[in-house]
Amino acid sequence: MNNKRGFTLVELLVVIAIIALLIGLLLPALAKAQKNAKSIKDGAQITQVHKAALIFANEDKGKLPKPSRKNRLGAFISAGQPNVQMPGQGNEDYSRNNSRNVFSMMVAGGYFNTDILISPVEPNPVVEEYRSYDYTQVNPAADSYWDGDGGTGSAIGYAEDGYMMGKMLNNDTPGECHFSIAHLFLCGERGKITWTNNQDSTKPVFGNRGTRNGEYTGDNYRLSPMLRAHNNDREWHGFIIFNDNHAKMEATFFPNSVAYECDNINLSKDNIFYHDFQCQTDNNSQGRAAGDSWIGITIGNPQEHNATAGFDKLDEE
Repeated sequence: MNNKRGFTLVELLVVIAIIALLIGLLLPALAKAQKNAKSIKDGAQITQVHKAALIFANEDKGKLPKPSRKNRLGAFISAGQPNVQMPGQGNEDYSRNNSRNVFSMMVAGGYFNTDILISPVEPNPVVEEYRSYDYTQVNPAADSYWDGDGGTGSAIGYAEDGYMMGKMLNNDTPGECHFSIAHLFLCGERGKITWTNNQDSTKPVFGNRGTRNGEYTGDNYRLSPMLRAHNNDREWHGFIIFNDNHAKMEATFFPNSVAYECDNINLSKDNIFYHDFQCQTDNNSQGRAAGDSWIGITIGNPQEHNATAGFDKLDEE
């Protein structure tokens, strides 16, 4: 006699409830694992960008990529003659050392493609990959070394509000930005000494973006979209790449290994997202000419001892 029977309705409902409970328990863990994987990928991408910069340095006397050294000012040839634009000659044109040009120059040189510049955990909706890079614009004979170079100096075209919506190229949609990665500001002593392949394990050179002016209290911290990039939305966490190419996930703007000393200021902790040291050699640039660590997005037309930072808009702006 066959005594086999199927599930009763109650038993079936119990099984379904158990499955639903297990799914409810597993989904948050899976989501967290997925976000952790994206975070790890983010650190790897920024590390690769620095490795590419180190390869560049091997080809330029140990200097990491500086647009001012690639597209220089006109060179003196002879008395009574105008200066002439030519590759590898002339003084540095510091006005070219903004973030848009740094990354575009490296793409033009084949060091990486545009996709690596976008973080897998990018929280700002205006940041997206530029997919129409025009390599035909790379023409040193016409004084154009990367797409968007503009030869003798075309308009850079950042958003009028001056926030971190600057464009990597001249001909893209206003209000967009095509790189997630912050890098060392190239003005002052930091651009001359730190921005090299010196393998200094205490000097940050690339990383995730910080908050506006490196602030860690008030609305400029609380409402920064960068708090959503890693871990949670209440505290900043980010990868910082040091000049020996080691990456570290930091939860502070004052990493333990980073310090600076100038003039009569003793060795002190250094906010890596702000020019917070007023040295006598600053040339009235409020710390921008010093050699302390200061990473972020450079916009506009920098000078040898000065630069302007671009910021993410706050969540409620």
